[in-house]
Amino acid sequence: MLIADSCFCWLSLLSYLPKYDGEITYVWDYEKNPFWLRPQHEVVHIVEDWLSYAQKKNISQLLIPCNTASLAIKEKRESLSEKYNISIVTTIDAFQTMLNKVTFSGKVLLVWTKGTIASWVYQDLLEKAWVDADTLVGTHIESCIANWRIESWVMKEALIKDIQEAWDLSQSYDFVICGCSCFSYAKEVFAGQFKAPWEQVIDPIARFTPSWWNVQQEGWENTIRYCTTKLKEGIDMEKLVWAFLDKLSIQGGREVSLLKIR
Repeated sequence: MLIADSCFCWLSLLSYLPKYDGEITYVWDYEKNPFWLRPQHEVVHIVEDWLSYAQKKNISQLLIPCNTASLAIKEKRESLSEKYNISIVTTIDAFQTMLNKVTFSGKVLLVWTKGTIASWVYQDLLEKAWVDADTLVGTHIESCIANWRIESWVMKEALIKDIQEAWDLSQSYDFVICGCSCFSYAKEVFAGQFKAPWEQVIDPIARFTPSWWNVQQEGWENTIRYCTTKLKEGIDMEKLVWAFLDKLSIQGGREVSLLKIR
């Protein structure tokens, strides 16, 4: 199985990883990061690079926990899957699964990024599911996490800035939906700030993407290979991965290797 993303902020989905016999390659495409600055056709080419690599390695399933990449291939997913003979699971699948499985009642808040909310795809899904929700664009807290500042007090200050720039938000919410999995690192901050029950601060990408995985044989251990397509000068990638995984209480090996996929 290949999990491909723009960075390793989406490690949160490993919290819900089903146990099975097989290797998972989790690649962070820092060579092409950030995706949201690129036109759609370039992002589609990036996804095709992932599919081509998976095909060469006889990997049958690609998981894309990145909203930008998922939205870029929305209309092409079926044809790409047929072209490479690889099953593709995206954030849109996870979001729809959440709407099918979770009964939302009371006040709901969605915390999004600018690029995701502009697509209007997820708003349409919410309307079809009769879920009425307020929206918060988490620009400051996203920037905070993207720069690897995941201390609770730092994220809380960033969230307060986002709230101050928003309109008509309530003081409390019954549900908070993390529109980007990087916000999983701020679940504690969201729960405290919006007085939402911990279990009702939901990261749909992390929590519901694994339900789409093709688990053919259940086992006891997962072998996860962490890779990046580009090392960042002056950045200890393994040290950062340790910090992010510790924040999520995820155990296991944490070595990071360089992977050439193009």
